[in-house]
Amino acid sequence: LESQKKLEKLEIYKGKIGNAGAKAIATVVGTNTTIKKLILQENDIEEQGARELAKMLEKNTSLTDLDISDNKFGDIAGTTILEALRRNPETALKVIDVGDCGLSAEVKDRFDSF
Repeated sequence: LESQKKLEKLEIYKGKIGNAGAKAIATVVGTNTTIKKLILQENDIEEQGARELAKMLEKNTSLTDLDISDNKFGDIAGTTILEALRRNPETALKVIDVGDCGLSAEVKDRFDSF
């Protein structure tokens, strides 16, 4: 992935990448400037993996669309993701899907207003 200079979309659906896979992807995508859309739907990503994705979102400036739905990371990691986005004034993210991630209504509302 690091050598791909034209890749604009990365989709791993039901890949069961888990927390280790989320960390690996977050490491590469964090500084990538070509990937605009990242889909990691239904990949067994839990709190630890979501925290790694939050680190990615703190520094990435090109990602516009992120789908991390159907993972089970819950409110704590969800809040960490929101805080990371707020700390990145240069984020290009416009769409984030966190449906069915074990989030409370309160945290879901915060994502909806992002």
